This record gives sequence, C-alpha cells and structure tokens, in this order.
Amino acid sequence: MTGSCWAGAAHDGISKTMWIVGPYRLHFIEGVPGMKLLEDFDAYAFRKGWPRWACFVVPMVYPSSWPIIVYRFGSWAVNIKHKWMRVPLLALWFPFKRLVEILTSIDISERATIGEGLYIAHIGNIVIVHDAIIGLNASVHQGVTIGGGGAGGGIPDFG
Repeated sequence: MTGSCWAGAAHDGISKTMWIVGPYRLHFIEGVPGMKLLEDFDAYAFRKGWPRWACFVVPMVYPSSWPIIVYRFGSWAVNIKHKWMRVPLLALWFPFKRLVEILTSIDISERATIGEGLYIAHIGNIVIVHDAIIGLNASVHQGVTIGGGGAGGGIPDFG
C-alpha cells in the first residue's frame, strides 16, 4: 500500500488510480497508521482541487481531519500485540480522543474498520461504532450515526 502523497496518483474524476514512482515500494511501513492517514489527507486535497503536496496542510485547515488522525493512531495502537507497548500508547491516546470529541463532536471508534481515503466534510454529530466496516474513499457528513442499533442490530458494512 502506498500513500499517494509519497508516490503519486492519477485522478480521473471518479476514482483514484494509484501508481508508484521509482523502483521502491513502501511495504515496510504498511502497518503504520501514517500511510492510511496520507490517503485520507489526499482525499481532502483531491476534493478541494489542491495539488498532491497540499495534503500535508489538511490538518491545519480542516478540523474535521483531527478525528481521523486520532482514529488512525488509536486503531493502530489497539492492534499492537504486546501489552507492554499497547497500554502506554493507549494511555497517551485516550485524552486526545476525548479532546477531539469535545472540539469536533465526532466519535470514531478505534475498533471500526475504515479503509483509506476517509473524508469528513463538516464537523458535528458524527458517530461511527466499533463494529462498523467502511470501505475505500468514504465520505461522511454531519449528523450521521453508523451503527449503534442495540442488541441484534447487525454490523454496518459499507463499500
């Protein structure tokens, strides 16, 4: 998996076609949350018509990207196999998660499965529960709850 900010992307208006520049592949950092995060930021840049390099300024311009940053880190930290590494990282992550929830009114469970390219258009009243499965290049707008149907409500699966 490569981040288009690092490699390259050809946008055809409907989907993104990924291609790799040069002979090097970025498999050694595939498990790190930064690679999916680059795809998420690239989705913002693409939708705004910005050049690819502009994906690095997305967190400064769009507070709706903050919950995505917190989600990607939390999702990565929760899945660390060694408890001695996982617990301190989650202890550092949790206050940031709560702060971002308060500032943006967006709650994305770290146990949700969300593909790269997530785009949140506006802050406000968004909840994505722990069993949700969301595919690539998803767009979520304000006032959306995905999941949370109670006992026997089923698992939402999009894309």
